[in-house]
Amino acid sequence: MMEDMLLAQQKQDEYIKQMPSKVDVLVTHNEMLEAQIAQQVTSSSTHPGKLFSKLESNPGKECNCVILKEG
Repeated sequence: MMEDMLLAQQKQDEYIKQMPSKVDVLVTHNEMLEAQIAQQVTSSSTHPGKLFSKLESNPGKECNCVILKEG
């Protein structure tokens, strides 16, 4: 029982030691996402808060529906 507790404590200590590097990876990923979003915003041809002036339909797509009733 004591050995199990020591093993569990060692695993927990190892996990805590790995936390800073995992946080660094998340921070880096978050910064990359922020840069991509900023790039999308600056390259967007529409102005924020405005809708497209011309809506385009997609003639190649259709939606079919079948309703099944039981009993």
